[in-house]
Amino acid sequence: GKVYLPMPRAKFERLQGSLTRKREGNFQPHLELATYQAHFDGQHLTAGEAKLRIVREGEVPAFLSWGETNLAIRSATWESQPPHAARWGGNPTGEIGVLVDTKADLKLAWQLTGDPRPGQPPEFNLILPPALVSRLTITAAANLRLQASEGYVWEEPPQPIGEQRTWQVSLGGRERV
Repeated sequence: GKVYLPMPRAKFERLQGSLTRKREGNFQPHLELATYQAHFDGQHLTAGEAKLRIVREGEVPAFLSWGETNLAIRSATWESQPPHAARWGGNPTGEIGVLVDTKADLKLAWQLTGDPRPGQPPEFNLILPPALVSRLTITAAANLRLQASEGYVWEEPPQPIGEQRTWQVSLGGRERV
């Protein structure tokens, strides 16, 4: 069956507002699906990639805020034909995000450093861009176990090599893990 995860009230109201703006012809882009992948190297989440499905109507470019994300984003590329660099960074009000000027998925390269803990692997407090649905895939050494404060976590079946484990975290609409 389907798994439904709760959505924070503020997010619901923001989405409801965007539907109202759409009816009024003032539709802002929103992040429909975000999939994140990274490798845990013992200290950091490295080689991070994200694919963001952004819903946009109309031809007028618009700014999409990434909220309070703490990902160290190295690059952003539209997966259009041909692929091209996205214009991203801060807007005049100080929000970080991307200028949505095309109808294509956005690919991000990112990394994140964890908070050190003596004698234990670091702890990560991910803050992701607000999306209707977010999914996270982490690969790590086979002797480690992934725990998440939010979402639904499961391990993929072990690979024949056995030196790595892959974990999936389904976050629903949650932004913080």
